[in-house]
Amino acid sequence: MARRSPVRTTPRVGNHHPGLTRNLHVNPTSTLANKVEQPTADVIWPALLECKLFVDQASPESADGLSLYESSGRWHLAAAPEDQGEIQSNCTTRVFARLDASTPTPDYATHEFCQDRFRHGEEPLRSCGGPPLHPSVEAIFRIYLPLILGGWHARRRGQAFVSAHIAQTLDGRIACNNGHSQWISNEANLRHAHRLRALHDAVLVGGQTVAIDDPQLTVRHVTGQDPTRVILSGSAKVLALAGERQIFEEPGCLVVCGTDALGDFTQNGVHQHTQVCCLPGSGSELFPAATIIEALIQRGIHSIFVEGGSPDLLEFPRAEQDQYPPRTRRIDDSRVGHSPASFSRR
Repeated sequence: MARRSPVRTTPRVGNHHPGLTRNLHVNPTSTLANKVEQPTADVIWPALLECKLFVDQASPESADGLSLYESSGRWHLAAAPEDQGEIQSNCTTRVFARLDASTPTPDYATHEFCQDRFRHGEEPLRSCGGPPLHPSVEAIFRIYLPLILGGWHARRRGQAFVSAHIAQTLDGRIACNNGHSQWISNEANLRHAHRLRALHDAVLVGGQTVAIDDPQLTVRHVTGQDPTRVILSGSAKVLALAGERQIFEEPGCLVVCGTDALGDFTQNGVHQHTQVCCLPGSGSELFPAATIIEALIQRGIHSIFVEGGSPDLLEFPRAEQDQYPPRTRRIDDSRVGHSPASFSRR
């Protein structure tokens, strides 16, 4: 393997994007994340992965909700009808997560989570007469169930569910002046970001993020399956880094670039672990988010996690404009993690 080019890591005055979070609909998950206890997350996480696997493999008419239950200190998914007897007899806490308000909540449920309410900004998790959930358990369901159900809803309708996660300093920076952003957040936020990756079909970054931060975009800090790693590089220049950056080391990398720009970087063939998705044009300007989303839908990708950098995060909210078809509009869910650090000059 070719030797990697050095990656600069010296912090300077950060890039300030005052309009970034203003243009995003940010759900109040930062406060919820503070309630998440790592041991509780470790107990519930296998059941959430079961949910993700089920919705990826389920036929559109197979079910309208997911049944999660706690038994002997562990959480499980009961997807088949024959599992319902075990739910009622062996546990006291039973959460039914449904896609829309018209789906009836089973009698055995002690709590119910409705994705339709989440989409309309209402409280999605409600009690059905059961005992109160532990605050950490409640926070985990409110943070991660919308992502699983959002991807499921999009897959059933042939659409895409798009979410974003931003780590920023208290003075509003998401990167240093040299573009580096790798060490803004802490370990807990890093695990959270890896859970977000595991619950999406694809994680999306820009070519500059790959060049400067050298990310892996895997789920190595949690259990789960690595998502497809999508790199936006209209000029296709990121292909010149194949063999030098970690993102190209494993299968599952997809570079989105302009058709006219591709030829200069494929004379010797594309890297063995890399696929290329060509969009019309030279790629000298940002592709419309709707065009990118539509191309990913065509490849069977229905949940997209936009992780950076700032041009990508700014472009996707613009897909709200009416000229874009509904199936390719908007960032559905946005998360902001704040760092106590500040990059402002003193």
